[in-house]
Amino acid sequence: MYDQSLFIFQAIAKFESLVNQIQKNAKDIDQRLKMIEGANLFKSPPQKYPDMLPGCKEYFEHIERERSKDFEILARKYRAIGPLLTKMEGLVVHTNSGKSPKLRMYYGHWEKKVYDALIKVRYDVATWLSHF
Repeated sequence: MYDQSLFIFQAIAKFESLVNQIQKNAKDIDQRLKMIEGANLFKSPPQKYPDMLPGCKEYFEHIERERSKDFEILARKYRAIGPLLTKMEGLVVHTNSGKSPKLRMYYGHWEKKVYDALIKVRYDVATWLSHF
């Protein structure tokens, strides 16, 4: 009886650990998507003087420079999602292909969330541009 209770306790502890790891990875992916979704791709340059706006060339060069840096950061966030999903696949079904049929719906869930985040960024850019 004692051995059986110990086995059940260990199985529950192992399952609980697996659930915690999956939740941690999901939270990490979600945070990356929120960062992508909330990206400000039009950061105005700081004002040098209180009532003086920057010139057009200075303004757009600053925006382009900042956007290039931001895109690189966002691309790194995006590229980190695949390995996190593969890590979860390894934990759950003990493969690491990134294409497990058993996780098709789970991958679809994250694919939709990535798509929604990118659509939000695109919408924010279109909204910003519509003000001109």
